[in-house]
Amino acid sequence: MSAIDPKLKYVRDLASGTKASSKVYRVEYYGEPYVLKVDPCFGTPIQVERSNRHIQREMEVLSNSKHIDGIPELVEVYWNKYESSIEAILKEYVYGTDLFALSREGKRIGREACLGLQRTVEALWGLGYVRQDLTPRNIVWSQYQDKAQIIDLGTCLHRDTISEEAFERYRSEDKNDIEFLRYCPESPQILGLSF
Repeated sequence: MSAIDPKLKYVRDLASGTKASSKVYRVEYYGEPYVLKVDPCFGTPIQVERSNRHIQREMEVLSNSKHIDGIPELVEVYWNKYESSIEAILKEYVYGTDLFALSREGKRIGREACLGLQRTVEALWGLGYVRQDLTPRNIVWSQYQDKAQIIDLGTCLHRDTISEEAFERYRSEDKNDIEFLRYCPESPQILGLSF
């Protein structure tokens, strides 16, 4: 970690991306909590490419959507000097509980948090981003702010990179993901969302 940035202090592992093969850590940066997502640069060539593409996409989405509430702020991009690719991104740490863990506790988020999540999804669509991977593990709710945030945007695709048919299909899948969050018995019943 100090090879990426000596100012980063490791706190703990958060996750290892299953699809993207990226490593995710909670770190401190100047004494404040952040998330560091690292391209591990190992594995098969396909895994390495997938991981790098995931981090590149997330960096792009976060860079282009700084004004959108409901997603973490991008703090720093660390470039691999030798390969002209992204080595890691540092982003805001979102305090709270992911919706999967929340549902296991028998809790659900409130109406205002639901409406905020809907506004976030619609704002990302307005910027041309679909395939937002709106799964319960990728949405964190802060009870103190009564706010839900999408914490992983590395699977997003931009309208300019896909056909209009694919854009509408992925947008429909995003809507279905929200419906799943509303009605699935093992997830919180999110009420008040209408697209």
